[in-house]
Amino acid sequence: MSHDEFMSLVSNLRVGVALKIIPNIELDTLSELINDAQPATIMAAARRDMEPAQRDIERAKMVRNRLSDTDKT
Repeated sequence: MSHDEFMSLVSNLRVGVALKIIPNIELDTLSELINDAQPATIMAAARRDMEPAQRDIERAKMVRNRLSDTDKT
């Protein structure tokens, strides 16, 4: 998932959460995800330089993992 695609989708998700259309996700969770999904943050967490395609893969995994955790509440 590219950074631009992520930002567009997470913006829509934030609106749904703020309007209480989407339950079980906190705005704080989305804020943390926005920070952690930044290119530099992804590379810092991996402790290596990464090509954009590699970051996109890591970003998609991160989003999947974080949002699947919210499904349990």
